[in-house]
Parts: sequence; structure tokens; C-alpha cells
Amino acid sequence: MDNNLLILDIIGLKQEGTKYRNSSLTCQVTMGGKKLSDLSLARKDHQLAIPLKDASASIQFNIFPMTNPKNRVGSISIPVQSFLDYHSTGTTDQWFTLFDYLEDDTFDGLLGENDSEAPMIQLRYLVGSGTITTSKYETKKESSPVKKSYTTSTVITTTKTLSKSSTKSSTQASTPVITSETYTVQTLTKDLRDNMNNLKGDLRSEQADTHNYEDSRVEQLAHLENVHNELQEEHINDQVRGKELKRLDKEISSEINITMADSENEKSSLQRQIEYTDELIQEKEPILAEKEQKKLELEEIVAQEPDINQMNLSQAAENLRAENENLKNKFVDSLGLVKNEREEKVKVFNEHADLVNSYNELVLKYGNLLNKIEGERNQAENERNSTHDEIDKEESNKVNLEHYVKTSTKAYDGNKNVTDALREDLNELKQHYSEFEQQISSFIASQTDEISSLQHELKLQADGIASLQRELSSSATKIMELHSGVDEQNAANLNAKLSSLITTLVTADKSRRQAQGLLENAQEGWSSKLKLFEDEASRMSRENANKKHAAEIDRLLTKLDKLNRERNQVANARDRIDARLATDKVRDAIDEGLLKEKEQLTLKHKWATDEMQKAQDDLEELVKLLSFKKDLLANQQEQLEQLRIDIELVRVKITECNGTIADLEAQIQELNLRIEELLRLIAVRDSEIEELQKQLDDRMKRIHELESQLDIARTSYVAIKGDQVDEMLAKYIKNCPVPVKRLGGGFYLFGLRKIYAKILNGKLVVGVGGGYMVIDKFIETYSEQELRKLRRIAKREGVSSIEELNLEAIALGPKSSTGRSPTAKSPTGKSPKGKTTTFSSKSSINGTARSSMSSTTKKVTKGANGMTTTTMTRTFRSTKN
Repeated sequence: MDNNLLILDIIGLKQEGTKYRNSSLTCQVTMGGKKLSDLSLARKDHQLAIPLKDASASIQFNIFPMTNPKNRVGSISIPVQSFLDYHSTGTTDQWFTLFDYLEDDTFDGLLGENDSEAPMIQLRYLVGSGTITTSKYETKKESSPVKKSYTTSTVITTTKTLSKSSTKSSTQASTPVITSETYTVQTLTKDLRDNMNNLKGDLRSEQADTHNYEDSRVEQLAHLENVHNELQEEHINDQVRGKELKRLDKEISSEINITMADSENEKSSLQRQIEYTDELIQEKEPILAEKEQKKLELEEIVAQEPDINQMNLSQAAENLRAENENLKNKFVDSLGLVKNEREEKVKVFNEHADLVNSYNELVLKYGNLLNKIEGERNQAENERNSTHDEIDKEESNKVNLEHYVKTSTKAYDGNKNVTDALREDLNELKQHYSEFEQQISSFIASQTDEISSLQHELKLQADGIASLQRELSSSATKIMELHSGVDEQNAANLNAKLSSLITTLVTADKSRRQAQGLLENAQEGWSSKLKLFEDEASRMSRENANKKHAAEIDRLLTKLDKLNRERNQVANARDRIDARLATDKVRDAIDEGLLKEKEQLTLKHKWATDEMQKAQDDLEELVKLLSFKKDLLANQQEQLEQLRIDIELVRVKITECNGTIADLEAQIQELNLRIEELLRLIAVRDSEIEELQKQLDDRMKRIHELESQLDIARTSYVAIKGDQVDEMLAKYIKNCPVPVKRLGGGFYLFGLRKIYAKILNGKLVVGVGGGYMVIDKFIETYSEQELRKLRRIAKREGVSSIEELNLEAIALGPKSSTGRSPTAKSPTGKSPKGKTTTFSSKSSINGTARSSMSSTTKKVTKGANGMTTTTMTRTFRSTKN
């Protein structure tokens, strides 16, 4: 299996619709994940030889446009084992359906049977051994830069008898070299015909290449237009995002101003509240001392008064508990309001974070856009390089053509008129080229104006972003100044005054009610969103205007005084009873009622003590509430500090973005210059294409005129009597410029192309691909192609006419049972000199070898019997896949 070779060629392609021209497509051939070659469908003389060493591998054919590999036409993977198991003595033409996905494109049909679903690719393949006797014909295709390490040599020997009037010539390349001293009409006519055939073939090849290049350039221009439209859409999106950023900046500035105003109002209200509380404490200190004295007196009165049961102490305690419950409820409400405000602040912080994230996303998308532009620029640069290479190649072809015209002028004086006409046409083309250059200049100027307007719009957008950043920086500075002022005032006044207030309230029992009123006022201020708190604090600062608050304070003080007096009375009554019991000498005669009275007084005293303990507990709870308020203020201060830090981070981020935007603007400017240069080169290239097209059209017209003057010999064809197909075909062969040879069984050689003909519905048709074509249409379609191929072979072999070629040996040489060479009719299957040609890894299926030729040596010797022997040695290098 190591000597098995697969020789294949792509001869057809059918697409679903006409999305791409076949000439703009390429086929990438891989085996086992390794790339073997890229075959262009624009050419008809390419083939590939693949060694079948790994039976478990698959050969994959992937079809895609040359300018856009991502838009695939389809692919198919054929297992190597299928080729090894396929038994055929000759070449096979088969249509294969292409698949949509590379991962699932394995061929599951049978080799030799055509598929019917488009898209399809038609392959011509042959499985043979490593060394096969083949014909001498090789192509002139230049080898790629990467060469195999081995070369194959082919030695060809041809023999031709010269007449007395013919001249002895040695042909190297396409230019004839005349070695005789005299000329004959036949020699000159033959040389002229050969040269004109060569010129026609070259011009037609150049025309095909020009059409292919035009197709690729049209696709490239369409791609550039799509990129331009995408850039315009991105520019519009950037403008929309810029407006959105301005709107968000205004909202942030408004929120910051509102937060600053609320913080300032809160600070002022707390400051006034603290000052007012200090004044109340200083005013009530003498009253507290006096009340304490009255408390002691109340205890004495309690011990002395007998009717203590009638005192309304229970009602006072009940009222005190109700007030405490109200205070607790108000405190719970205040906590709820504080929690709601905290949630609102968190919401504001989240909105700020979302805004920062959206800005970061915008910067990221802008960076992605620049990366995409850079990729397009690189692609355009590559296309420009390839365009330069094509220009250099065409310049080289033009130089070669001029050299050929000069040589032909020296060799044939009779063609001077034709040369002069061609030169006049060239001058006209140059004049048209000058006019086209002026049109291109005006087009470039208009494109430059459009690019300038686009740059101006980008600059305006950059200025808008810069102004937005300056406004945001100014707002951040103002917030920092406000926060620093708040920090200084809080450090100087708030903590010291709160500590003094807490210490005073803990030591004084009567200050509990005063603190209760202050706490209620503070809670009402929080629930009214700071505004009501400021108003309430302002009213509390004016003592005469707040009559309701003063009346409430007096009522609470009066109630506490009454309770203290009752307590003192109970304590005094108890003391008096104790004294009477201690001084009475007749203790045994004490009335039992006095003992009961003492017990009652003791219980009432205990009850009063419990009530005072409860009041003390309530006072401690109030102290805890005030401590919680202090912690809450500290937390708010921390939140303000965190907000200040976040604003600073945003400012730093905006500064970084300014630098990034400046760099991106510079890159965009550079890209605009490069795009302008690329557009200029494209315009120049388009003008050159039009010039070449005009020149090619003129040359083709001239070729057809010369062609009509040539008398091409026709081969007489005798049809087989009784064979309707052969008789009908003979009518067309008489006027067909391509030699036709009968093979039998309905098969014919049309030049080098093997065809099958039959009668269908009374018409003679020829099998083409998966269907049939009428003989008239077939001759019109494929005659030029076959003539061009035969003339190239005749030119290479040095024969004067295509009628001298052995077409059957050339087309069917690899599978001929006799093993005859194309030029020697020896029954032994060897060449006249007994030398066997070596089958190259790039040999063609139809007998014409197409490997890359690096050198050719041809030697002509004359024998004694009047025979001329031509010995040609050719060395080939095959591309390493």
C-alpha cells in the first residue's frame, strides 16, 4: 500500500444559486489534519498526487471564496480506504455532494456513482502505483518556493524527416530561431501560424486571469463598503452613547447636590439640637437638686401620714408606664425611617456603580471597534501587497510582450503593418489612461472630503466627553470640601456634647422626661426627611414660641414633684411610727391597729421604691437609645467617607479614560490616513484593470481577424455505415476545428477530451457531467478550450500542426494496454531509443503531465540517411505538500 498514489483533478462545481463565481473560489485539500494544497477553481490545468499510506485517514475538500474564507460553499471528506477498495483500470469522473459542516462531512456513498444534490464538486481521479510509464508531455507551470527533495528526469527522443526545401531549426522556448540562410513560403507560413497560435493562447490565458482578478477585486470592494457602513453605524452609536453619558452626568450632579444639601441641613439641625439640650440641662440642674430635697421630704411624709392609701400613686405610675410605651413605639418608628433612608442611600450607591459600569462597557466597546478597524487595516494592507505583486507580474508580462513584438518584427518583415497598428492602439490606450487618471483624482478628492467630515465629527464627540469629565471633576471637588467641613465640625462639637449629655442624663432621674421630649423631637425630624426636623429644632430654639412643649415639660415636672412629696410623706410617717414604737415603754400594750398601719406604710414605701426603680430602668433604656443614635451618626459618617472615596476613584478613572481617548483618537487619525492611501491605490488599480481590459479586447479582435485568414486543415472523417450516431456526428466533424477520433461503443476523443455521444429525441447529444448537451452547443462551448490545449502541446513538442499529434496516445496513454509511446509506434511499448519515461507524482489523468518544469535541454542531430533526431531532456521538481 506504500506505493499507491491517488491522482485527482477538480473539473467541475455546481452551487446552490449563483452567490459566487467559480473562478473566485478555491479548494483546500487536507489529509489527516495536514494541509496538502490549495487548488484554485479559476484554473483548469491543476491536479494533485497524494500517496495513500494511511488507510485510516480521510482526504477532505473544503470549498470557500478566496477573499472571504469564512463564507464556505461546502466540504466533503472521502476515506482513503474507499479509494484503496475501488477497482478501476482508468480515470473516473464523479460528482460528490458537499456538506455544510466540517465536523460531519464524511462521504457515505459509493465511488463511481454520481450524487445529485447541490452543491456538488466533480472530481477526476485515478488510483495507481508509484512508477507508471507515461507520455512525455509536461506543463510550464512554475514550481512553488517549497520544493521536494527529489527530482524526476524525463528523456524524450523524437525523429522527423526533413524535406529539401525545409530548414533545419532548433526551438528553445516560444521564439523561433532561424538557422538557414534562405526562406520559403511554407516555412514562413508555418512559423507565422505557430506564433499566432501561441499569441492567441497567451492572450486568452491572460484574459481569463484578468477576469478572475476583476471578480476578486469586486468582492474586495464590496467587503470594504460593508466595513465602511459598519464604521458609520458604530459612529452613530457612539454619538447616542455620548448623549446618554451627558444625561447621566447631569443626574449624578443633581443627586450629589441634593445629598450635600440634606447633609448640611442635618448637620445644622443636630448642632442646634445639641446646643438647646445643653442650655436645658444647665437651667434644670438647680431644679433637680431642689427636687431631690423634696424627694427626701416626701419619704418622711409617707412615714407620718395615716391616709396614705388615698393617694393617687397608682394612677401616676400607670400614666408613667403609658408614656414609656409611647416612647418605645416612637423609637421603633424612628428606626424604620432610619432603615428606609439607609436603603435609599444604598440604592443611590448602586445607581452610581451601574453608571460606572456602563461607562466602562462603552470604553471596552470602543476598544473592540478599534481592534476591528486594525484588523481591517491589516487585511487591506495584505490586499495592497498582493495588488503590487499582480502589478509587478503584469509589468513583467508587458515587457515580455514588447520583447516578443520586437523579435517578431525582426524575423518577419511582412508583419510590420500589424505591429504599427498595435502601437497606435497602445497610444490610444495611454491617452484613455490619462483621462481616467483625472477622473480618479476627482473621486479621491471627494473621498478625502468625506473622511475629513468624519474626523471632524469624532473631534466634536471627544470635546463633549472632555467637558463632561471636567464637570464631574468639579462636582467631586465640591463634595470633598463639604465632607471636610462636616468632619471638622463633628470632631470639635458633636462627640463632646453628646458625651456630656449622656453623662448628665444617667446621673439625674428627672432629666429622663426632658430627654424623652428631646428624643421625640429628634425622631419626628428623621421621619419628616430632615426638613421637618430642621423646622422643629428651629422652633425649640425659640423658647417663647413653643408653648406646647413648655407646658408638657411643666406638667411632667409637677407630676414628678407630687410623686416625690407623696413618697417623702410615706417615709416620714413610717419613721414617726418607728420612733413611737422605740420610745414607748409599754410596747406590749401597743394597739394591734398600729402594727397593721405600719405594715401598710411599709408596703406603700416598697411600692414607691419599685416605681422609682422602674423609672430608673426607663432612664437607662433611654440612655441606650441615645447611644444607638450616636452609633447611627457614626455609621452615616462612614458612609459619607466611603462616598467621597468612590467619587475620588471615579475621578481617577475619568482621568485615565481621557488619556485612553486621546491615544485612540491618534490611532483613528492614523487609520484614516491609511484608508485614504488604500483608496487611492484601489482607484489606480481599477484604472489599470480597465486599461488592460481594453487592450485585451483589441488584441482579441485582432486575433479573430487573423484567425479568419488562416486555413486550418480539416481531417477527413469516414462514418461507419449503419451507425446512426457515427453518421450524424460525421456531419458536424467536417466543420469542427477540433480533431475527433472514434473509440467505439459510442465513445469519441474530442481533442484530448473523452466524450460519450448518443441520439436522444432525434438529436445528437453529448454527456457532460450528470446530464447531456446538444452537439452544436457542446462544440461551441468546448472547442476553444480543446484547441488551446492542443496548441500548447504542439508548441511544446515542436510540431507544426495539431494534426501531427497522436491524440489517442496522449489522452489514453496511462491506461493503454499496448504501452505505446505517443511518438513511436513500436509494438514493444517502448520509445524508439528503448528508454522508458518515469511517472511523475504530478502526472495528469488524461496523459498530459502538469508538474512544475525547472529546465529543458533539447539537442538536434542529423544522421547520414537524411533523418533528424531530436533529444529533449527535462527535469521536474514537484511541490512538497
